[in-house]
Amino acid sequence: MADNEPDGFDQEQYRGEVVRRWGQGSWDRWQRWWRTLAPADAERFRAEWAAIGGGYAKALAEGRKPTTRPAQAVARRHVALLAGIPAAQDAQGGPDRAYLLRLARLYADDSRYVAFTGSSDPGIGAFMRDALLHFLGERDRGG
Repeated sequence: MADNEPDGFDQEQYRGEVVRRWGQGSWDRWQRWWRTLAPADAERFRAEWAAIGGGYAKALAEGRKPTTRPAQAVARRHVALLAGIPAAQDAQGGPDRAYLLRLARLYADDSRYVAFTGSSDPGIGAFMRDALLHFLGERDRGG
């Protein structure tokens, strides 16, 4: 694994799942991108990822709704961060809407994907899903 791997994190364990959900090309683009990041850039990415997770957790703990300004600010940061990853980009290099919608729903369906929030609230995944769906204009489909 590259020097910029998170301590103790083995991405390879997720290869099969990523390929099944998003295709081999998505896995390959992610790996090329991640392995070419300078260590400082990888650290900035991890720090922003943690801040986003903490932002969702804070908004939920404060009793905010996913459609409120604080939750939407976190969703905006989340989409912006993901939009910088080739695996989450469309053919024009912008955020891949279909990818983001699937990911949003995955947060509510699989608790492994919300561990980065640090929240033990069982509603964190649905909160993230609903915030992202609202941000993406899917206001009535949050489930």
